[in-house]
Amino acid sequence: MRLYVVIVLVVIPLVVQPFSAELVYRSNQGDKRFVVLVASDVYDSLENEILRFAHDLESEPEHYDVDVYRCSLNLLPIPDHYTDTTAFNIEEATALRNFLRQLYENDSIVGAVAIGRFPYVLFEQTICGAYQKHILENYFMDLDGEWYDSLVWDNGAFVPGQNGIFDTHKGNREADIFFGRIDASNLHYGNDEFNSNEIKRLRNYFDRNHLYRLEQLTSKDTALIYFDWCPEMAESAADQLRQVYPNIKIVNDPEQTNASDYLEQVQKGYQWIWQSEHATPWDFCFEYNGNDTWVGTEDIPAIPLATFFT
Repeated sequence: MRLYVVIVLVVIPLVVQPFSAELVYRSNQGDKRFVVLVASDVYDSLENEILRFAHDLESEPEHYDVDVYRCSLNLLPIPDHYTDTTAFNIEEATALRNFLRQLYENDSIVGAVAIGRFPYVLFEQTICGAYQKHILENYFMDLDGEWYDSLVWDNGAFVPGQNGIFDTHKGNREADIFFGRIDASNLHYGNDEFNSNEIKRLRNYFDRNHLYRLEQLTSKDTALIYFDWCPEMAESAADQLRQVYPNIKIVNDPEQTNASDYLEQVQKGYQWIWQSEHATPWDFCFEYNGNDTWVGTEDIPAIPLATFFT
């Protein structure tokens, strides 16, 4: 009688978790919880500035409770060009969104800010009859809505398919929290007084932010809407912005919107600028008298009032 030994080899794939977070600071003094998410590769160098920022938030009239998380992320490399969609990974972004939803359900957070490089998602649609592909932050604010990647743009029309870009938003579409980000990881154009150093840029931002909250830096409580593209939407945009700013200037006359006028406007010290034009990550393009006029990223830093925080 022969005995046979059967060896079963089980291969367990290595699963790299796209997102994990460690709570490093928590306050309990108010009734609105604000979450500060900090990428681990910048946290250690900016810990003092981050904690000062948290204390500043606690001192706001809203009396926020503040949680600070040190976040480890497994992100794809920064793309060389904005058309490279491989760096926009839905799985990475979904992990971040699920974490925010967990905090919303368990801790009733009202909002979050992400400091450093965190995942993005893209959304594609048509606006004013033209195809648009853009970064979508609402994905991290609407935590119970339904998001789908079910279409692709092909020869001037959407057809069924998947390409890693969201195109449909259904269900409850209201924002549940606010979400913002402070990211200097890919700022290599224009003003380079920081020698493309992410930490130096962020430290400078938080120093200015702190002085502003102490009222040692001031700016006008006024917003500018500058719409060269789809100018008919400017009034609708103003109606939305009036929830935040009582004083709004609208510039949407095709006979006025151009590069030189834009550079004049940003010198007037607006606290917020909402603009609409054709653009790349390096340039704004304003159509004027049948020609394209351009503003490059290198033109902005030379204007002090246009660089209030950055």
